[in-house]
Amino acid sequence: MRLPAQPRSHAKHPAQGVLDLGIEGETEIRGFGMGVLSDGTPFLNQRGLARLCGVRNAHIGTISKTWNVEPQKPRLKKIRAILSSSGVALQEPHIRLRRGSRAILAYPQPVCLVILEYYAFHAGARCRDEARNNLRALAGRALQEFICAQVEQPTPRRPEVAEIASAGIKPH
Repeated sequence: MRLPAQPRSHAKHPAQGVLDLGIEGETEIRGFGMGVLSDGTPFLNQRGLARLCGVRNAHIGTISKTWNVEPQKPRLKKIRAILSSSGVALQEPHIRLRRGSRAILAYPQPVCLVILEYYAFHAGARCRDEARNNLRALAGRALQEFICAQVEQPTPRRPEVAEIASAGIKPH
């Protein structure tokens, strides 16, 4: 799986191409900034992803800033390895977009899940209970949707991400 290329002004590999992505819909609920890109990709903004993982916004920002820095630190090696094992290869973990005068870093759903998994299980002493609880809640919801789809039954009301995560999330 390859996520859409990011629109930006500096040089890219010619094979990558550029998609003119926009934001189809966007909202913020209890500090969880989220939306859907014009190609249908769900995303969280940087603060929303940090809140979901139970870490400071700066930790997610550091992942983005050091994504292509060599040598890679263990955190990035692990995150990239998990993405790679799922067939996801990225030049950046986010897609930089503009909404009016605002710059938005949109972290696509596959990246969000991998970063959440990292903080839930692979961060050593920096593992977060919030991340673990939120990952379990989201995984349980995905299993419920899968089973309902297989037996052609409607899925019960879908709670908002903030409802799923509110029990473990603490403001920073």
